[in-house]
Amino acid sequence: MTVLCSRTLGPVRAGRCVLVLVFGALGLACVPAARAQCPTLFAAPVNFGVGAAPEAVAVGDFNGDGRPDLAVANYVDNNVTVLVGTGYGFLPPNNIAVGLNPASVAVGDFNGDGRRDLVVANFIGSTLSVLLGNGNGTFGAPVNYLVGNGLGLGGGPACVAVGDFNGDGRPDLVSANNLNNNVSVLLGNGNGTFAPQVNYAAGAAPQSVAIGDLNGDGRLDLTVVNGNTPAAGVSVLLGNGNGTFAPQVAYPVGVQPRSVAIGDLNGDGRPDLAVANYDSNTVSVLLGNGDGTFGATANIAAGSTPFAVAIQDVSADGRPDLILPNFLTNTVSVLLGTGGGAFSAPVGFATGNRPRALAVADISGDGRSDLAVVNYSSNNVSVLLGTVTGNSGVFTQQPAVQQLVQQGQPATFTATATAGGAPITYRWRRNGVPLSDGGNISGAASGTLTINPAGPGDSAGYDVQAFLTCFGQLSLVATSSTAGLSVAPPSPPPTYCPASFGTPDFSSAGANPFA
Repeated sequence: MTVLCSRTLGPVRAGRCVLVLVFGALGLACVPAARAQCPTLFAAPVNFGVGAAPEAVAVGDFNGDGRPDLAVANYVDNNVTVLVGTGYGFLPPNNIAVGLNPASVAVGDFNGDGRRDLVVANFIGSTLSVLLGNGNGTFGAPVNYLVGNGLGLGGGPACVAVGDFNGDGRPDLVSANNLNNNVSVLLGNGNGTFAPQVNYAAGAAPQSVAIGDLNGDGRLDLTVVNGNTPAAGVSVLLGNGNGTFAPQVAYPVGVQPRSVAIGDLNGDGRPDLAVANYDSNTVSVLLGNGDGTFGATANIAAGSTPFAVAIQDVSADGRPDLILPNFLTNTVSVLLGTGGGAFSAPVGFATGNRPRALAVADISGDGRSDLAVVNYSSNNVSVLLGTVTGNSGVFTQQPAVQQLVQQGQPATFTATATAGGAPITYRWRRNGVPLSDGGNISGAASGTLTINPAGPGDSAGYDVQAFLTCFGQLSLVATSSTAGLSVAPPSPPPTYCPASFGTPDFSSAGANPFA
């Protein structure tokens, strides 16, 4: 389980526009028709008003109808806005009072009743407000818990996350306390209440906390972003499994890190880290070693002033992508994963004014990843519906199902794909491993693969992938069926039977007829 802090309408079919009722006004909602070309990733933003200075957003099903709803923490209004999703928009907002200057919100079932509850980090109030859900989109009165210095002022919890830290099946809480340089852990009692905080040292000015099993021991660990110490910008606290944590181990990142997310970025099955760096306009990628430690930091150009980061495969190609809201440029950047922990150059999409945090979820229920971005200065949430449908190409000619050739003879496979008339790039594979030209291989990046001469080691299964070049990288659109190649031993040389009699004797027959 991975929890991010700053991450984070019935379906409208592609190519259709419908009238929707948004806060009492009719509007037109359109979803672009799916095209077998490079995806646009996201449609234009649709904005929904919330409270003043929204700082965080979380997603959950608050009324049990199976549709995602939003909870937004409004820093100036001292409340949380709940937007109940209808599948084509949201019902009018419901504002719920919490503590002083809420900066973060998270979702969990704190009392085991199957209903989604909320926890809100109140930055100036130095408390966590717990609001138990009623199951119909409304919530009970907040119950506040002290964090940070325990004085109710000056702790500065900037982020809250939910996880089971002691393995008892009950959700626990952790807050990153910006003004106290620590994190507070509150163990859940399972009935919606929590034990008093226990604090653990972090770096200077913690901004964000994420939860995941970083060393594969089945226990949840913490990663904390420290805003004022780039040389020790992300702290890792390994969990002991009983609700306590080992001392922090810090790793360098970029300048003014703001947010951290956990995910497998290079496909090796080990958790990696991504950190959004506000002042250096980068995202730091730290690949995990699987034992709770991380390799060297790679800083990758993101958009300008990234304030948060989320990890999700928004391009539907099976590789994780990075999504970051850019505070001063009113955009959200998407860095498409190219494999091995590498990413493409950022592609920007418009948002509202001063985007600060985001959540990634299937808000429209069409199976695609959508974005909900909170905009601090325009007091709204921008919803960007995903437009990617995954593979959008088709093979009009498949490679031959089976070939049998003799060793030393050539073998040829041919396939043809189409994707709306766009240029196709091919990549042939042997038993799932990409091929390249060289030796007896030619045409590995074309529609026709030739193996000449074929040898015993070439007996295998062959397929070809079709790609479009999208946003500066190859985007998979179709994969062919698998064709088999069997290479038989070469034919033996001709065999001649020896004569079964000796040298002819022509003495009795007279003269030799061949003389």
